[in-house]
Amino acid sequence: MMRGEIAIVDGFADPRHAQTLKRDYADRPLAHLPGFVVKRLFRRWRDRPDVFFLIAQMDDDTCGFVFGQSVGAKPWRQLLIDPVALPFAVAALVFERTRSRIGQGVRPETGSAFPPYDKAECQVRREWGPREAANVEFIFVDPAFRGRNVAGVLLAAFGDRLRAAGIGTGLAYIAHSNQASIRAFSKAGWSIYADGGTLRACHRIDTGTNLWN
Repeated sequence: MMRGEIAIVDGFADPRHAQTLKRDYADRPLAHLPGFVVKRLFRRWRDRPDVFFLIAQMDDDTCGFVFGQSVGAKPWRQLLIDPVALPFAVAALVFERTRSRIGQGVRPETGSAFPPYDKAECQVRREWGPREAANVEFIFVDPAFRGRNVAGVLLAAFGDRLRAAGIGTGLAYIAHSNQASIRAFSKAGWSIYADGGTLRACHRIDTGTNLWN
């Protein structure tokens, strides 16, 4: 590989990347879980074909990652089935639910610049099941590597992984204020739609064997 090129590796191939998830995953609920719980979850996810963790590397440095799943609309309820992790997971989810409710009064209005999600071509039902769609739970790019299309390469690799698994749709939620994510998903070919208090990014994937169209 030439110097400056971005390589994509399976994040589950190296147990040290559990610390990468803990350190850089700023969204719920991992940000509020102890490190030993994240390691337990990492070991559980490692052997699941419906959980995706891809690492971007440049010149032997980790420059970003994308973490996603095709489990369904309630991933954390299904993934956090662990007698040790469960109490911490419940506490983290309660914390996030409380914070979300407090913030409801100051959510930005649905952006008129984006078409409504309920009319989107790639819409899937709310309670989607395995192999119908996969959600990008979190995508992160190290600040030192931003502006080098790391997010675009990660999203392309995520799409390739879904195509290989026969999954026909990629989904992601984006805050109205997150202009960097809006630009990154749009540049990667994802469509952006207004979906209540957030935005929804969608990407249709030609698998050749899409089971739900």
